[in-house]
Amino acid sequence: MKAGAKFIVLHHKPGGGAPPPSPSHRAWLLIFILFFAFTFAFTLLTARAPAAVNSNSQLPKPVFDALVHYAALNASSASRMSAEELSAVAAVLRCCAAPCNLLVFGITHETLLWSSLNRNGRSVFIGDSAYMIAKLEERHPSIEAYDVQFTTKASEFANWR
Repeated sequence: MKAGAKFIVLHHKPGGGAPPPSPSHRAWLLIFILFFAFTFAFTLLTARAPAAVNSNSQLPKPVFDALVHYAALNASSASRMSAEELSAVAAVLRCCAAPCNLLVFGITHETLLWSSLNRNGRSVFIGDSAYMIAKLEERHPSIEAYDVQFTTKASEFANWR
């Protein structure tokens, strides 16, 4: 450095009539982050846990009875179960502790009823018509159905005695 070089130093003059400096962007960012952290902590501490849904619960008795009742009203056809038959199967399902495993042989008009009454349980339907199984699974993807070719017929039951 040269001996004759001089430095210019500027000093801030306090109270010189200039407005006070505004907070910097970092201060605003800190305030913003603290606000959201406080809001998150407050929500976390004061929020209630959602009411636990009992996944093993059965249908309420009035709903269960209404489904069986309306299915029985439509039992005029010979291919459908009678009111007594529907009530007997429904009574067994009502007594079964949920979840219940239900195996049904045949795809009938009552297929959706059995699946609905066996709420939260596993209902498996076995049928001998691949067409009926395909149609059922197409219309109701939640239904579990299998195509099985039976080697005996109900008329051959007398030979087994």
